[in-house]
Amino acid sequence: MKHSTPSPEPTASPQVHTAVTDGEASEAKPRTRKAAGPARPINRKARLREIVLESPDDWFTAGEMASRIQGREASETQRTATYEMMRRMAKQGELEIDSSSKPTKFRAQPATIRERLLADGR
Repeated sequence: MKHSTPSPEPTASPQVHTAVTDGEASEAKPRTRKAAGPARPINRKARLREIVLESPDDWFTAGEMASRIQGREASETQRTATYEMMRRMAKQGELEIDSSSKPTKFRAQPATIRERLLADGR
């Protein structure tokens, strides 16, 4: 019988693995990966395109868009990244920019976005 406290030696880990049978090990792997694995990353640009195409007449700030993309309150870093992405998309003609308002607002240019999506094969 094994002692209840783990050994501080680096060889403690292989001892644990050898105690598990092959059947138990194969059953444990999927549960371990699923529980320990990070959530799938969000494709921010694709999600942004979906949101603006759903509401092409609405104006969005970068903070509002970042929160919608994340599904929760966005951090300052996420808002900044979203702003930079939206600014680049505006330069490419996918978004219209209203820099006269503070904070800067953006809205969709649906024809350009659809054209870009078709060109990308999505």
